[in-house]
Amino acid sequence: MNKFTNLLIKRTASSLKGGDFRELFRKNYIPITQFEKVLLSVTSCVEGLKNPTDSNSVACITELTSNRALRRLQILMNSTPDGRRIIKNRPLIDSSKYSIKDLMAFPDDSLGRRYGEFLTTYNLEINRDPVRYVNSEDLAYVLTRFRQIHDILHTAFELNITVESEVTLKLFEFLHAGIPFGAIGAFMGLFITPILKVRPKEIFENHNKTHVYPSKPIQIHQDCDKYLNSLEITKKEILYPKRIVIKELIPWIYKAEKKMRHNIYTIMVEDWFPRPIADFQNYLNISPPPKQLQKYTRIKPMPFC
Repeated sequence: MNKFTNLLIKRTASSLKGGDFRELFRKNYIPITQFEKVLLSVTSCVEGLKNPTDSNSVACITELTSNRALRRLQILMNSTPDGRRIIKNRPLIDSSKYSIKDLMAFPDDSLGRRYGEFLTTYNLEINRDPVRYVNSEDLAYVLTRFRQIHDILHTAFELNITVESEVTLKLFEFLHAGIPFGAIGAFMGLFITPILKVRPKEIFENHNKTHVYPSKPIQIHQDCDKYLNSLEITKKEILYPKRIVIKELIPWIYKAEKKMRHNIYTIMVEDWFPRPIADFQNYLNISPPPKQLQKYTRIKPMPFC
């Protein structure tokens, strides 16, 4: 059991630094037996159900359930010139190639600049969790690429990091890449999507940021309770995330994925960083959610989200 316990290593984004993927694979790969794989899968599923925001459990489940899907995605990537270049050269979208400062140096409204703004807005790092339990170096790279594209999808679709946006994007990833945990994550996410959110219509700069656990079914944010109580009802914004996800966002992302001209995993998105994000969206034939949904999904500082 000691060996099994050691498998549940807490991942840190900083462990995926360095420019050579082979070196990263050798550094991070953990060989496990079939029995350990089953045991780790069950444990990760239990932990994931208890806390769907636990990135360690999510990463384990994804790696242990995606072998066939990764092979299919690898075949798809090899079917296009860009995809073959990606598979051959194994480029990384991480801190060994780009810093936030580098991204912010791209022109206004470029994909790279918007990506940098997204990371800055939510205080995120560009590095992603390393792949540990995929025993094929080639497939481990495909999963690494999949993870590194995730925040670029947020940027391209203009989706924030609320639970409702993450559920929407997980479903997209399942439809677009076939990764099983996309469907599992979207389903689990529906259970922790808030039923109700209450916040002031105007977000003020002078506020105390507090963490609100995302699975609270009704979210009334503690740092603005007194202010909310002093407001007239017309100045309060009441949101219904769970209903919107089921009735609006899921149908929207399903249709959006079906009408895309190209698969994003077959594209050298880095080549688009200096170009206008609108050109990238037009090339893929994607667009942000409809205007009436953007109060739930728009990218901006959200102290009360």
